[in-house]
Amino acid sequence: MPQIFSDRMVLQRDLPVQVWGWSEPGNSVTVRFAGQEKSAMAAHDGRWQVVLDPMPASFEPRKMQITSKSGDARTIQDVLVGEVWFTAGQSNMMMGLNQAEGGEAYYEAHKNDGVDKIRVVNQLGPFLFQPEPQTDIPAVWNPPAKGYSAVSFWFAHKLFKHFEGKVPVGMITYTAIYPAEGWVRRDLLEGDPRLKSVFGDALKQDAELYNGVISAIAPYSLRGVLYYQAEYNANRAAQFRTLMPTLISCWREAWQRPELPFLFVQLPGFVAVQAPPSGIDMDAATLAEYKVLTDRMTWTEMREAQLDVWKNVPKAGMAIAIDVGETYDIHPKKKEPIADRLLLQARKVAYGEEVVASGPIPRDVVRRNHEFVVTFDEVGSGLQIRGDKLEGFEVAGKNLEYHPAEARIDGDTVIVTSGKVPDPVHLRYAWDGNPLATLENKEGLPATPFRHVDWAQSPQPDRGAFSFPNPGFEELDGKGVPTWWTLVDGAKVVEGGTGGGRHAIAFPESGKSCIRAAKIALGVGGYWNAPPLQKVALRPGCLVSYSADLSVESGDAEGRLYMNLCADASGSGYQAWGGMRTASVRGQEFVTRRIVQRMSEVGLDQLILLPSNAGVRFINQSKDSGASVLLDNLSDVEILRPTLELSSNDPIDFGTLPSGQAATSPPRSVWNGQADVRAEQLAETPGQPVATILYGLASFQPDAFGEEQKLAAPTDHVGAVLIGPEARLFEFQSPQAADPNALKFVGTDGKGGLEGGPKPERQEFLIGFKGADKPGVYSATLRIVTQAGNIGKLSQGGSGEPPIFLYYLDIPIRAEVR
Repeated sequence: MPQIFSDRMVLQRDLPVQVWGWSEPGNSVTVRFAGQEKSAMAAHDGRWQVVLDPMPASFEPRKMQITSKSGDARTIQDVLVGEVWFTAGQSNMMMGLNQAEGGEAYYEAHKNDGVDKIRVVNQLGPFLFQPEPQTDIPAVWNPPAKGYSAVSFWFAHKLFKHFEGKVPVGMITYTAIYPAEGWVRRDLLEGDPRLKSVFGDALKQDAELYNGVISAIAPYSLRGVLYYQAEYNANRAAQFRTLMPTLISCWREAWQRPELPFLFVQLPGFVAVQAPPSGIDMDAATLAEYKVLTDRMTWTEMREAQLDVWKNVPKAGMAIAIDVGETYDIHPKKKEPIADRLLLQARKVAYGEEVVASGPIPRDVVRRNHEFVVTFDEVGSGLQIRGDKLEGFEVAGKNLEYHPAEARIDGDTVIVTSGKVPDPVHLRYAWDGNPLATLENKEGLPATPFRHVDWAQSPQPDRGAFSFPNPGFEELDGKGVPTWWTLVDGAKVVEGGTGGGRHAIAFPESGKSCIRAAKIALGVGGYWNAPPLQKVALRPGCLVSYSADLSVESGDAEGRLYMNLCADASGSGYQAWGGMRTASVRGQEFVTRRIVQRMSEVGLDQLILLPSNAGVRFINQSKDSGASVLLDNLSDVEILRPTLELSSNDPIDFGTLPSGQAATSPPRSVWNGQADVRAEQLAETPGQPVATILYGLASFQPDAFGEEQKLAAPTDHVGAVLIGPEARLFEFQSPQAADPNALKFVGTDGKGGLEGGPKPERQEFLIGFKGADKPGVYSATLRIVTQAGNIGKLSQGGSGEPPIFLYYLDIPIRAEVR
């Protein structure tokens, strides 16, 4: 028998109880327990299973006897009947009671108050990962020790107390620091295009926790599941909207319980891991760094994804934990409130009690004049403010510039307005890594973070900008180093500069002297479908340009400075957005050089981590070793983006045609509407104007990261496809058609993509209807997908959509045959 059937185990009360094992094929096996006797025949694979009838709770330490016709026998001792829960997750579910705030004291206060009536299985470690489905896994039932999972311990003991000490509690806990896909059956991952990409992960352990754990213990009868994990998936929140429901349905199938209660924890407040033990003790340098962070949105999209799962998966429950996190600690110590909220969800979802189990959840957001009216569910006895003032609400107009808003409670609604945003379009609450969370119900349960975004009203603008930190090198720290910058191999601050500045940077050693800066802008670089609704978002084909003042320190030698924006500040040439740029200068008078980089289609293939932070790197590359280059006065970085323009985006209607007759639509064209160009000047003579490029992405496939595509290989530049059940009856009539249903965007030079500028490259095409013999109405959809964000619908990564954050335009096609 599996080891989960062993001494001191707890069986689930009031539900059928599956008991199984293996014997010789055809052998009869009998299970005797609590007055029941059930027999089964071992199948051809040796597996047998009996189902015990539902039993009431019992503290009586009874024996389960298993015998077979062949003479084998086994006795399992000290078996109780009560409430059984399976708990899983990663490190925050692992955290022991003795590590949690108040855990030691709680254990000491209650060690003689029901702890001995709780039995737990607690396993973690590499042995949980298995490449193939397993039939058994180590499992030993014991009373919980102080090192047992804090969330699981508090839940179990408080559940025991909730049932007035009359029901034993069993907890089966398996934890591993690994993303959610490890817990999902392989065929389910492979069968969904939105999940198939997880198999590119370098760890190669997808589905292996399902194989090692779920396959081995299901369908051991239990009441429900507690799941505390999402940190490892946090950079793939859109994919999680599909992955988590798949995980839940996968487990429900394994347990043969379509409505198995599944309770999970919404991620708490958090910004970034820091070495200091707390914000109070944080050193001055760390405080200074985090004070200037422009993006502190850690886990915001993941919390939204978890809320979406809760709303759309029946018999699921979510414990809101936004108020119990730690800004700089990914392992917050406040675990008791999480257990309390999971217990409330269990009482409602699993036990059917009429109880307020959650904090407020937005039901509806309506704009009324110049304010938003947010209606909430889960208000309990009413809404109230935690603290002195209702804070944490923000609103934005079409420009997506959020401002703190005034908010007030009006019954079950909250009225939100801001004098700085007279025409509000977007709303968000507690939308920060570790936000102000001041709204709760009178039961003291916090409202969930949420946002209301009208994507259609805020297309990505055709340009953006961001600033270098400390661009004139005027601000120095206590050691005389420009704040934010790192000086390497002799690079130093010197007196003087341009524009009345006091400081410049000298690069005295050719091939060595270097300065660099990290995190110059967040959300920038490296992905076809980087989040578009940010001012600094970049995609391949975009231009970035900036200027700098250069001179040589003495003499008339030619100074050369390698200047690049990179995906990472320490990156070398292969991480440069638009290739390597080297500016040259002669003479001691500062002159301005302009750098233009068109973000490359490929070239970042060596990146492993998500390059969400832009970096910059400047190195002396002078041929004359005596040429000491001076740098000063970096301008803002300007961004130009391609735009998608069409001669018409009206539906294509072939009208009514006789049977068998083909037809062709009038011609249409697509082009890059970004007319602006930028000319680079790396030396005395200006370079040629550079235009943006509009790439085709309709055949785009996600990579191992799921949502954001690394530039590891060139796209095939298919920009338009014909889709739908009847798409085979329609075709592109163009030399650039990759096949009848796919159109490539190819420029006049034969290369993929359409250049913009004053005379943009165009892609012309016709749509043909091949005809049909049977009368009826035939339809398809012309879908156009590019990296441009100015037109169309923003994909949320749903079924049938392009990957997350790509805009796509669907044009209906219709033909009627009589």
